[in-house]
Amino acid sequence: VAKAQVLQYEAHRAMFEAVARNKYLATGHIQWMLNNAWPGLIWQLYDHFLRPGGTYFGAKKALRPVHVLYGYDDRTAWVVNGTLAPLPGLRVDASLHALDGTLVARREAVVDLAPDGKAPAVALGPDIDADAAALAPVYFLDLRLLGADGATIDRNLYWLPLPDDAFTWEPTPDNLPRFVPADLSALRDLPPVALDVPAFVRRDEGGDAIVVQELRNPSDGVAFFVEALLVDAADGMPILPVLWDDNFVTLLPGESLSLTARVAAAAVADRAIAVRVSGWNVAPAGPSGD
Repeated sequence: VAKAQVLQYEAHRAMFEAVARNKYLATGHIQWMLNNAWPGLIWQLYDHFLRPGGTYFGAKKALRPVHVLYGYDDRTAWVVNGTLAPLPGLRVDASLHALDGTLVARREAVVDLAPDGKAPAVALGPDIDADAAALAPVYFLDLRLLGADGATIDRNLYWLPLPDDAFTWEPTPDNLPRFVPADLSALRDLPPVALDVPAFVRRDEGGDAIVVQELRNPSDGVAFFVEALLVDAADGMPILPVLWDDNFVTLLPGESLSLTARVAAAAVADRAIAVRVSGWNVAPAGPSGD
């Protein structure tokens, strides 16, 4: 199940980002499917039980109106403006981290975006090639976009293999490419990480519950693909539907993030609610955890 969520996040983020980076040569794509009529592991933005999965948050990340992304084909960080306002003086901070979280290389650039525009920001290929020995077999690419005032606009993190998929584009009877898939199995060896996970709950004027989940990584390792799940404190079952501003996040060593969720008053009436936090290499904390 964890692998399915990682795969779907990666795949759907890439689809939407490819369209954005290639506008208006790429005219769009068809997304299948919004939700699932039965329990399943693939494609749906939210599942049979209305629980949003990796697909939902990968797509949501890619569709941010002002977004920094990685071009898999040219190994370049791009910035895409989906608004009608010019955005001068944006700063892109790109850092390459080994699997253990060690910073291997870092590059910065300043870009000016036209309305509804796009621009390449940082060519990462030379650094990837030069530091391949330190980055292989899997590394993390952390992209951050800051406004002219220094405020963070967007953050996007990738897990990437070395070497990459190897494609052979030769004519074949079935007209499909031949390729050797990249090996991401080193992610299985990420050491366990314990997070500090304080949570706060308040009610808005309409009675809806607003949950703020803090995630703090005090360790020297990477906390990969961390999910915050709103649950009933009595039985540990998920409370659904719920709207998180972000989820399935990755924290570099020493990093902190804050996630916010909203759940309707009717869904939490007369119920004690809590948050269970877990991840690829993070033991569950909260109800039904520690």
